[in-house]
Amino acid sequence: MRKPRRLLTKAKAARVAGRKAIVRGKPLNPPAATAAKYSASLHRLVDAMTEIARKDIEAFFARPATQAHFAQDESVSYAASRLVSALEKKFAALFDRRAEGLSEWLVNSVNKASTSSLHASLQEMSGGLSMKTSVLNGQMRESLSAATAQNVGLIKSIPEQYLHNVEQAVLRSVTTGNGLADLQPMLEAQAGITKRRAKMIAEDQTHKIYSAINRQRMDALGLTQFEWLHSGGGKHPRELHVSYSGKVFKFSEPPVIDERTGETGLPGDAPNCRCKMIPVLSSSEAP
Repeated sequence: MRKPRRLLTKAKAARVAGRKAIVRGKPLNPPAATAAKYSASLHRLVDAMTEIARKDIEAFFARPATQAHFAQDESVSYAASRLVSALEKKFAALFDRRAEGLSEWLVNSVNKASTSSLHASLQEMSGGLSMKTSVLNGQMRESLSAATAQNVGLIKSIPEQYLHNVEQAVLRSVTTGNGLADLQPMLEAQAGITKRRAKMIAEDQTHKIYSAINRQRMDALGLTQFEWLHSGGGKHPRELHVSYSGKVFKFSEPPVIDERTGETGLPGDAPNCRCKMIPVLSSSEAP
């Protein structure tokens, strides 16, 4: 698709005047409210899961047979394994009910945010021209569908990882005979770890989906470049990403985002990356 005429006019005017110029839009800010709402929904699921675990584990250790035998009776270890299996089924039912709906909500919300923010950014570039950014082509629909499926998998991975750690702790308590004395602090700590992971998933996925759909929409409009904008936040910013701030890159030649692996990508693609992109059009692109 050819670039919108008003964008070309501004860039061409700069070239005709002998200036090497870049027409910039507004920075594309990932929807923080969407990430926060998604995180809160995941936290409610984690709270429900950990409450189920607490009640069932406490009931298990309160059983006379458990208190009387512990490591001296292999049947107690077997009962502990059955407890873990029962928890696995309960967690699967809890998360499976919500995973697809939550994922669809996230993707739809990010898509709406992309439509709005990119529209405002392109208006800035064109001097007020309104351009339609809500159209979804086949590639965009496939991308959003893939993002939904990926998020379903990530949501279902939350109880899997939690239960793996809880299972090890329960079996250790049975083997050592310490019961809930050692187990309760571990359960509380594991609940906190799981909620932090859920928050990370929510923020990371929001940024990745937002970055991907913006890139595809700009490509459909004929915009081939973006300016990297470092977030300026974080206690330990990536020096590589800091060095990119203010630089212009082509979508066809994205920069390295991870020096260890050589992976290339866009702002927001690296884990926990809060960098942003700015749509740009250089005078060299004008005919």
